Amino acid sequence: MPRYRMAVAVVGALFLLFAQLLPAAWAKRASLPALCKRLAGGVVGVISTSLPAEALWKPLPPPGMGSGFVMDGNGHVITVSEVISDIHNVEVILENGHRWPTKVLGCDEVTGLVVLEIRAPSRELKGLRPLMMGPARSLSPGQEAVAIANPFGTGYCVAAGVISSVRPALLTPGGNTVGRVIQTDIQVPKAWCGGPLVDLSGRVIGVNTRLFTPGDTVQGTGFALSADTVSWIASQIISTGRVKRPWMGVTLQSVTPALSMLLGLPVEHGAMVTGIADKGPGAAAGLRAASRRICIGNQICPMGGDIIVAVDGKRVATDADVLALLRHKSPGDTVLLTVYREDRKRQVLVTLAEQPPGK
Repeated sequence: MPRYRMAVAVVGALFLLFAQLLPAAWAKRASLPALCKRLAGGVVGVISTSLPAEALWKPLPPPGMGSGFVMDGNGHVITVSEVISDIHNVEVILENGHRWPTKVLGCDEVTGLVVLEIRAPSRELKGLRPLMMGPARSLSPGQEAVAIANPFGTGYCVAAGVISSVRPALLTPGGNTVGRVIQTDIQVPKAWCGGPLVDLSGRVIGVNTRLFTPGDTVQGTGFALSADTVSWIASQIISTGRVKRPWMGVTLQSVTPALSMLLGLPVEHGAMVTGIADKGPGAAAGLRAASRRICIGNQICPMGGDIIVAVDGKRVATDADVLALLRHKSPGDTVLLTVYREDRKRQVLVTLAEQPPGK
């Protein structure tokens, strides 16, 4: 009898737990359409080519059609260059169907991010519904995310999924490094690029892009520029029309405890200088790059380079940490690096330059 009562109690507890969780799951799913409908007012269609009316009824948007979203009440719209075929002839279509010309304020050559300014009467601008940008620092794998687009300019489209990872940095096909890239399991069609990636609170956490896979379709994989990166770039374009990136003229590789043990390094974390640009700021400051490489198992390891462990007194554990701190600097600023050269710690002053094209 005691065993019977215990079994009944366990079943009852499980039933109560199920009864509590199920409505919450239903509520989340039921609220997703309402969330997307609310945010759709800030998502726009971007058209940069002349099209016949029947183009809107094709299964896939033709080149020159894409998506974007309203960033603020001044008519600034975020999109990406990969959906624009003629940068001198860009229009946006708002949720109400009104079509307005835009001025291209600037395009970032590294990320392809474009800021447009809607040329419309003030009464139209007052009716815009800007989306709220959210910080991407709190994102984690498994978190739900929603991609919203308006590729035809006739209404919004939605794809939901989860964040697969938040990559500290990724290389573009052109060899540029972009920090804080969000990877999801949402496959992003080209015309969806420029549209927002949002969390379930409605904040924009990224901008969908195919920058990292321009000619490939990777099943179940999509990428988005993080909201932090987008806000930083957009603010510069709006204020000056271009993006000025601070440049130290070095390439870095993270130091890990395993690498430290294998190579007998003096620290377990940091960023080793693996390459230095000729006549760059790092070379002028006397930084030393790795002089040789050895193969340990399947890993090619640099050896002999300075190991950066702090920037302006702030500890760094990876190469991404260094890049994140430098992003808050401007060309002409001087930074104090704490580095290990072999077993000796030293301080090195580096005056940053503006990143040259293609670097």
